Amino acid sequence: MSTAFALPAVRPGAPPNDFVLARQHMLESQIKPDNIINPAVLTALGTVPREAYVPQEYQDRAYGDRNLLWQDGFLLSPTLCALLLEHIAPTQPEHVLVLESGAGYVTALAAQIFPRVTALFPDVGPAKVALNQYSQSKYENIAVKSGLLPRGWSRSAPYQAIIFAGAAADVADGLVDQLSDGGVASGFFPAETGLTKFGLWLKLHGVLSYRPIADGKAPYLVGLAPPVRFQF
Repeated sequence: MSTAFALPAVRPGAPPNDFVLARQHMLESQIKPDNIINPAVLTALGTVPREAYVPQEYQDRAYGDRNLLWQDGFLLSPTLCALLLEHIAPTQPEHVLVLESGAGYVTALAAQIFPRVTALFPDVGPAKVALNQYSQSKYENIAVKSGLLPRGWSRSAPYQAIIFAGAAADVADGLVDQLSDGGVASGFFPAETGLTKFGLWLKLHGVLSYRPIADGKAPYLVGLAPPVRFQF
């Protein structure tokens, strides 16, 4: 990945125009140099305000090239968010399930690209915050749910794509069942280095196959981290 670094911050209390400039700088210095080329993905990244999906005290850092973490959620760096969508968009899924980090930003991006999006949040609080933001932004193609991420949301299945807005130890059986045949899942999964790597899972004839694509250090989603192993 490119090591280009976007504007690290927008000054606290900045007017909206500063965020617009930061968003454009993000596209030019982070996203495009890392070979994100799908027009729909670039348009979504240039349209959706990242600052609206983080707590107010983090808004001045919303466009920096790093992950942001807070008490009940996190937001992946712009480049990692772009990767999640870049490799899903060409498959043109009709219905996408997003397993959310609590921020809601990846769902907002997905709703700009795909006809129908179901967002599953691990907690009711962040789900309500995101739902309010989607309502203000006049999204009409997002269904917001809350529940255990490993279980997915079977009531709206099947999905032609599942997007993990963070890292996961694996793709739980319940999620496999909800992915349609020929469907694709994108996210960040454990690598031999002990870190995480961005990759795609393809389901064909009921069987998943994995293709690692790029390095990407992502926090684990709630309920999807590897089990803790005790060492003596």
